[in-house]
Amino acid sequence: MTEASRTLAQPGPALDYAITLPAGAWSLDLDLLPTFPLNGQTALRLAVSADGVAPVEVAASRKVGDKAWAEGVLDGRVRVASGVTVCGGKRTVRVAQLDPGVALDALVLRPAAGCPR
Repeated sequence: MTEASRTLAQPGPALDYAITLPAGAWSLDLDLLPTFPLNGQTALRLAVSADGVAPVEVAASRKVGDKAWAEGVLDGRVRVASGVTVCGGKRTVRVAQLDPGVALDALVLRPAAGCPR
């Protein structure tokens, strides 16, 4: 029996990552292992938040014949933008399960335009 999907209001298990960033703004991406969704849907979903702000849903679409997915399989990872921007300093990033079977490989932080207010 496969575990049911969850919602942002009631996510599944979560991991908190304590990170320290240089000054400036940083865009957060997630690298996921390219697995098949176990919920019968076509996406791998997680919830992401930083410093206790409301979480956002992050989804990697998995469509048969999709070129980006095929490249992800060859690369051993699928990169997904979270839309979350984190400011420099000591921060906490929380990643929570929405769908079963999603495997997080890495948090990827890239320089961004500006810090949220």
